[in-house]
Amino acid sequence: MRLTKLPITKYLEKLSSDYDSYSLSSTDEDRIEPLEEVIKKHQLNFKYWITITPYKFVPNNEQGREIIHKENQFLRRHLRKFFKYDLKIWFFTEEYKDASSKHIGGLHRHILLEDLPNGYWNKLTLPRGVDRFLLQRFPDIYFDLQYGNIPTYKQKEQLLNSVCRLCNQVGNGNKSLVIKPVHNLHKLIGYSTKQIRENNQNNWNNSAQIIDFENSDLGLSLTSDILNKQFCSAILKNDGEKINIPVASVLNPMGTILVGTNPKIKNLEKKLKLEIFYTDFSL
Repeated sequence: MRLTKLPITKYLEKLSSDYDSYSLSSTDEDRIEPLEEVIKKHQLNFKYWITITPYKFVPNNEQGREIIHKENQFLRRHLRKFFKYDLKIWFFTEEYKDASSKHIGGLHRHILLEDLPNGYWNKLTLPRGVDRFLLQRFPDIYFDLQYGNIPTYKQKEQLLNSVCRLCNQVGNGNKSLVIKPVHNLHKLIGYSTKQIRENNQNNWNNSAQIIDFENSDLGLSLTSDILNKQFCSAILKNDGEKINIPVASVLNPMGTILVGTNPKIKNLEKKLKLEIFYTDFSL
C-alpha cells in the first residue's frame, strides 16, 4: 500500500470552529446517550481532546484502519508506561470528507484523554523516569514541583504534546498534533462520532469503524448473563485502589465472544458458524 504525504494546515485551522459550531441533532443525542452513561457510571473525567492528523495519507480501507488501530494501541501503551498511571482514553477514527481538499478519503484520529490527579504531582512520589524527563525537557515544571506547585494546564499540554510525538504517525510540525481542553464533552462526543451511521433497524452499523473499542476504556467485560447489570466493590492487588466491577464477570470470568458477520481477516477463523439439521416435511 502506497502512503502519500499531504499538507494538513488547512484542515486543522478549521478544527476548533467545526467542533464549537456543531449542532447536535436528535439522532446525535440518541447515538451518544450510551457513551455518556459509560462516562457517568465509571466516573471518567476527560480533560484533553487530541486530534492527530497522520504524517502520511492513510486510506479509508481495512489496511488503513489497521494502521490506525496499531497506532492507537502503541500510543495507549506508551502513555501509560511513561506516566506509570492507568490513564483512561477513548479513540475515534474519522474520514476526511472535504471535497476541496487533498485529504479527501483519508483517515485521522480524535482522542479523549483524562487528566492526571493532583496527587500524582507530589515530588516525593513522582514515578522514576518522569522526574528525570521533566528535569531535562521541562525544568520549569520540575522546579515548580519542588515548591509544591501543580503544573498549569499549559504546562501539562506541552508535556503531553512531547510524549505523544513518539507515536510513529505524528509529524514534526506543530499542526500535526492538536491538544485542546474539553469544555463541552456532550457536544464533543457528538462531533467525534458523527460519522456513525444508523440503519433501518435503528442500529449503529459502523460504530466499530469509528470507535476503537479494543483500545478504548469503555468499561466492557465478559459475562455469561447479559441481564445481570449489578456492580460490586473490589480492591486492586497492586495499589489497593477501590473499583467497581460487574457482578456477572466475577460469577463467570469465562464469557463468550461472538465474532460478527464481517470480521477482520485475522479473525475469519473465529467467525460464528451454525450447523442446521432439518428433515423434509411431506403430507
